[in-house]
Amino acid sequence: LVDFLSTGSPARENILSLAFAGSDGLARTGAQAPIPKPADMPDWNIDLVDMPRYLRRTFLGERTVGYHSSYGCPFRCNFCAVVNLVQGRWLAQPAERVANVVRSWHHRWGVDAVEMYDNNFFVHEERVREFSQRILDLGVNWWGEGRIDTMLRYPEATWQLMRKAGLKMVFLGAESGSKETLERMDKGGSMSPEATLE
Repeated sequence: LVDFLSTGSPARENILSLAFAGSDGLARTGAQAPIPKPADMPDWNIDLVDMPRYLRRTFLGERTVGYHSSYGCPFRCNFCAVVNLVQGRWLAQPAERVANVVRSWHHRWGVDAVEMYDNNFFVHEERVREFSQRILDLGVNWWGEGRIDTMLRYPEATWQLMRKAGLKMVFLGAESGSKETLERMDKGGSMSPEATLE
């Protein structure tokens, strides 16, 4: 877009994911840009950000910050906008990298709590276990979003490890207490009111 604004090239129509008004006044959109894999992207350069201004008090801690370590979800719930963007893919940073970010923020700014804003943080149990192992010594609290049926498959040992590593909450989408409604929503997996209660 910057190249187009300064030189007129490439043509607006060839700029991926750019939406613009055509000469006829109608909305146009270029082809969708490929979604970058979080594992292949560099860490955010936040050296020029006054991070202490963004640390806030929450139920998790005194110096809470948000982080997004993965993108997408392997489920295709018919009410979720993420499905249209990633077509059932889940793209994640490795556990070691996520833990290193949390460790760095803890040491640099005294971060004592992290809100994982991933669409579905708990997709891969082994990744969650490794992340938990790597932050055990920090005393940092955290939470993330997960699916009920996925979390029910986690063994007790994983739950204990996550708790020791500071997990304070899992944000779960029950959506409905009606099995018929869940089926109509095409929630996927093995969702049911009974699973929600369990």
